[in-house]
Amino acid sequence: MLTTLYLVRHGEAAADWDNAADPGLSAKGWQQARRVADTLRHQEPMALIASPLARTRETSQPLAEHWGVEAHIDSRFAEIPSDGLALEERGQWLRQLFHQRWEQQSTQLRQWRQTAVEGLCALPQDTVIFTHFVLINAVVSAIREQDEVLQFLPDNGSITRLQRRDDRLEVVSLGEENLSLVN
Repeated sequence: MLTTLYLVRHGEAAADWDNAADPGLSAKGWQQARRVADTLRHQEPMALIASPLARTRETSQPLAEHWGVEAHIDSRFAEIPSDGLALEERGQWLRQLFHQRWEQQSTQLRQWRQTAVEGLCALPQDTVIFTHFVLINAVVSAIREQDEVLQFLPDNGSITRLQRRDDRLEVVSLGEENLSLVN
């Protein structure tokens, strides 16, 4: 059985990751959320999942309203855990992470990545998952069997398309990139 999975990066947040623990969307983020809905609205309605954070839940709203369904919250597709880091330390930690490999990461982070991949393999039907930059990269690296943390630069509101046949995931297309993120 072939299942299509859409990984949608949330719209632009109203605050940076190192300035707010759980910001909602900015005005531009809401525009991006509506653009995602416009892109996917012509598909047959499918299951919607959002990570527990406000920016993913809000990004899912326009499509959920159009299809008349509710996005289910699923922590398997949550933001990368940064336990023990002060809010203002998270941005620097994340920038360093992008230059590393998964083999260098803690057991907790490798398990987080594995949980996301297993979660995708367990979805019983075509699904749109509203999630985060690092999670999308983590899944793509696992599918490609590449150890680099950073695989590409998914833009806010971008849609990465995967297919699953049995328990095997394949990257069909990467979402639009934001090349301005290259430092």
